[in-house]
Amino acid sequence: MSIFKMDKPNKVVDDAPVVVRDFNRRTPFWSYRTAEYKPYPPFEQFKDEIDAYLEKLFAGDIDDGNGDVLDTMISDVLRQAEHDLARQRTEHRDVIVSFGIRAKSDQTAYERELQKETEELERNMQEQSEIRQRLQRNEFVEVWKNA
Repeated sequence: MSIFKMDKPNKVVDDAPVVVRDFNRRTPFWSYRTAEYKPYPPFEQFKDEIDAYLEKLFAGDIDDGNGDVLDTMISDVLRQAEHDLARQRTEHRDVIVSFGIRAKSDQTAYERELQKETEELERNMQEQSEIRQRLQRNEFVEVWKNA
């Protein structure tokens, strides 16, 4: 039995760049850009529908009494677009809050790692000091001769 898992045996290893869904840099707001509000697609497409409706109205193909229907249609699509903008605003605010949370958690992780590495450095310095003292007393030579 092989110790290697072969999920895709025909896959070739290459050096092509791969898009990763995480941020490479942990510095807060390093490469973040403001997000643009996107237009509501039905609202963008509604212009063509309104233009066609108005052409028929001005040509006399549609009764003028149906103008109220046009007002209602426009108001309805505008309300939907307004809701979409409010949704986008909420998403943008959530992203900004998540950036703040990420910055705090990254700072905490960095401080923990720094503390751990500082303690490791102190242990290494202490060990080096003990080794220097042993070298000065020739303890390593005596241990070697007795072995």
